[in-house]
Amino acid sequence: KRAIVSNKETGTGGRGFGAPVGITVEHDGNLLVLDAGLRAVIRVDPVTGNRTIVSHERVGSGPNFRTPFAIAIDGDSNLVVADSGLAAVIRVDPMTGARTILADDSTGTGMGFGNPAGITVDGNGHLVVADVGQETIIQVHPLTGERSIVSDDSVGGGAAFIQPRAITIDGEGNLVVGDVGLQAILRVDPVTGDRTLLSMARKKEDGGLERPVSVVVESNGNLLVTDEGKEAVFRIDPVTFDRTIVTDPNTGTGMVFGQNVAVTVEDDGNLIVVDEGRRALFRVDPLTGDRTIFSDDNTGAGPSLATPHVIDVEHDGNLVLGDIGLAAVVRVDPL
Repeated sequence: KRAIVSNKETGTGGRGFGAPVGITVEHDGNLLVLDAGLRAVIRVDPVTGNRTIVSHERVGSGPNFRTPFAIAIDGDSNLVVADSGLAAVIRVDPMTGARTILADDSTGTGMGFGNPAGITVDGNGHLVVADVGQETIIQVHPLTGERSIVSDDSVGGGAAFIQPRAITIDGEGNLVVGDVGLQAILRVDPVTGDRTLLSMARKKEDGGLERPVSVVVESNGNLLVTDEGKEAVFRIDPVTFDRTIVTDPNTGTGMVFGQNVAVTVEDDGNLIVVDEGRRALFRVDPLTGDRTIFSDDNTGAGPSLATPHVIDVEHDGNLVLGDIGLAAVVRVDPL
């Protein structure tokens, strides 16, 4: 069952959404939505759907967003936004909406950004940015904005990045990067910058990766990679580097994916895959790869999905989607 949590007709607060491209859950359960269309960060009450603009050109002081691309929450509960249009990382006060450029060409020391596309926070509270334009992973000090190169073709050994996009941190504190241009998943040592190829396509026919657009870590440390080019989800063993197909047209039963763009893991270990092509959510058995559509036009009640793009899991297990086509946040009952 699907229910609109918030759109222009549901909940109060402005005209709704433009293009929700990022979503995360605050510690108190409120939803934070990064909206590239409105160039804003919006807080959504998970019960009423009421929207409050946290930060926008008319809310909060500081430089306006231009092309906000990714959002994270740092150790002090501040919001940090990677803005590719500004070539900057912006800190947003979650109460006042004040925007402060934490790092760009003129703020903080170190190299400037080219096109920051992914952002995460490491165990020490530093921000780590995947920069597509610079083909680099950059660490940003959360207070000073000082930037240091974690890994690129001049820092650390191993295969050089081409288009680092997805970034997360594994249970050992290493960085895991999905590189669309390299068609590979790399593990990066955060101290030395050494890059280890965990998986890549050595030739087009070898069953390797094509467009790894989403990477998450399972509870046992294995990596799950959504590959929209292969209509597949891969599992990568972080020790042996063995790549196995969790599900694809030849693995597991059920309808095949159309264009799978994101994956998350439920508490029971099942995978939830967001499929833009079929405008659906799939549940995938992590052992057999069997695919079950559990929410689309024909499954579950509620509004039709249009362009489901990002997903997160609320504290109570419900799923929340940012749907660009609907210009809405949608809650999906996992049962």
